[in-house]
Amino acid sequence: MLSPGNLPGASHGHAVGAPPYCPPRLYTGHPTLDAMLIVWYGACTSSGPPRWEDLADLIWHPWSTSLMMVESCQRMKPARSAAAFPVAASMLGLPLFFEGVLPMDNPQTAELSEMTRVVSMRRRMVPRVLPARTRPDGTVCQPWVVGVPLAPVPASIWSGPVERVLFSIANPVKADLVKASG
Repeated sequence: MLSPGNLPGASHGHAVGAPPYCPPRLYTGHPTLDAMLIVWYGACTSSGPPRWEDLADLIWHPWSTSLMMVESCQRMKPARSAAAFPVAASMLGLPLFFEGVLPMDNPQTAELSEMTRVVSMRRRMVPRVLPARTRPDGTVCQPWVVGVPLAPVPASIWSGPVERVLFSIANPVKADLVKASG
C-alpha cells in the first residue's frame, strides 16, 4: 500500500526521477584521510551524503581526532566550525574543540572556508594541501586535508539551508626509504 511518504521509485528521501547520488570512490593513500573516506562512502545512500548524526556511531578513535565539521549558511561569508576535534584544531592553530567562525587571517582556516563552498557545490570528496604555517616551536606544519559533503540542514523559518562539510586533517605521510638489495 502506498502512503504519501512512500512514493513508487522513492527511497530514503530520494526524489522520484532524480538520479541516485553516487560520488566517485577516490582515495588519497593516506591512512588517516582514507579511514574517514571509507566510513563516509559507506554511509552515503542513493539519496545523498550522510547526516552528521548518521556518522556518530561510525566515528572511532584515533582517526576521529583529526576531524572538523564546518557549516556555511551563506557562501559569501566565512564558514563556521561546528565541531573541531583536538588534532585537527591543533594542526590549524585553533583552540582545542574550537567552535565558531573560521579566522580569515589564518591561511589554513581561510582555505577550509573556501573548500567548504567547493565541496558543497561539487557534492563529492575534495583533497588539498593546506598552506604552510610555522608553529610556535619553529617547525613547519603543512597538513593534508580531505573534505566531504554532509547532508545539509534544511531551511527553517528563521534561516536558509545550512551546508555541512566534514574535513579530515593530517600531517603528510613520510615515505620510507627502501634500499634495493642486490
